[in-house]
Amino acid sequence: MAEVLGVASAVVGILTAAVKIAHLFSSIMSATREWPQVLQDALMELKHVEISVSSLQRYLLFLQSINPSRAALIQVDELIVTLTDTTLTFYDLEKLLETLVAPKSIRVLRNAAAWSRHVKEIEGYLVKLQRHKSSLTLMLTIIRW
Repeated sequence: MAEVLGVASAVVGILTAAVKIAHLFSSIMSATREWPQVLQDALMELKHVEISVSSLQRYLLFLQSINPSRAALIQVDELIVTLTDTTLTFYDLEKLLETLVAPKSIRVLRNAAAWSRHVKEIEGYLVKLQRHKSSLTLMLTIIRW
């Protein structure tokens, strides 16, 4: 039972962080005239991860209604590792975006050339978000099927 509560609190934390990160992306995009496509791509992946985590939350709320043979296919430890990795990625991405949204950074990032040093880092987060989304989606598919 304690594991389920830990998972549930991780889910709430991830959803809260997703809202904050989406706001940071929006702030950066509205404050700069030109931004790389990777920002929009990362924002969309963030929203997809958020949808997957929200779906997982709905299943956790009704845990007793999940087919036990399906639920047994997913180890709680595996779920915790996935949620922990997602939390760490969100934390690191949030810290990067907070530095980019600082007034000094926003002034510098007003042109596309200034983005070059940040694009690779954001692409790395995009790949991590895609990986987390795939893991969560696979778990949800197992539970639903």
